[in-house]
Amino acid sequence: MDWLAGHVQRLKMAHDRAGERQREAAARRKERHDRGIVAPDLCPGDLVVTRQRFKSRAKIQDFWGERLFVVKEVPGQNGGPYLIAPRDGLCDPKRVTRNEIRQYFERPTVQPLGTMEAPTVEAHREPEPTTTEYLEWHIILPSEPVSKIPVRVTPPPPVRQPPVARPTATAPPPPVVPPVVRPAAPAPLRRSTRTTKGMTKPWN
Repeated sequence: MDWLAGHVQRLKMAHDRAGERQREAAARRKERHDRGIVAPDLCPGDLVVTRQRFKSRAKIQDFWGERLFVVKEVPGQNGGPYLIAPRDGLCDPKRVTRNEIRQYFERPTVQPLGTMEAPTVEAHREPEPTTTEYLEWHIILPSEPVSKIPVRVTPPPPVRQPPVARPTATAPPPPVVPPVVRPAAPAPLRRSTRTTKGMTKPWN
């Protein structure tokens, strides 16, 4: 009986140590996993979009949908799903995990250029001068008549005409002489260089 009680105690101690090491390893894994998470914490009222799931191949489809949802409930300290409802109210609320939703930030509306009102600029007008601001101009005429005043007129420079090209006499072309065709020389006769030439006898 003493051996059995000691064996049970040793097994319980080993079980407790194994559980403690397992919890420590799980905490280290969670800390290492949370380092790469950049998703901010969501609060009730935030706008989110959901991930789209396609049954067929969808390489060029959008990863996130266009319908906006409003976060209604967030999980507690122990974790859990989020409760979201569509912004337009066309479908029922649903519960999703954090990996299935992404926060949506509304962009500020930009007014088109065609609808912008042009700033009003008041034209600057200078005040009209009064009668006292006008200047008096006096014209001084010559004492002698204008016809007696000598006027020197410079004649215009002579216009030079461009030289006219005269045709030059060209020599007549030389007469065409037909080529002289000479007859080809006859081929030389082939003579035998054998020492026994002319000494052969015809066959009987």
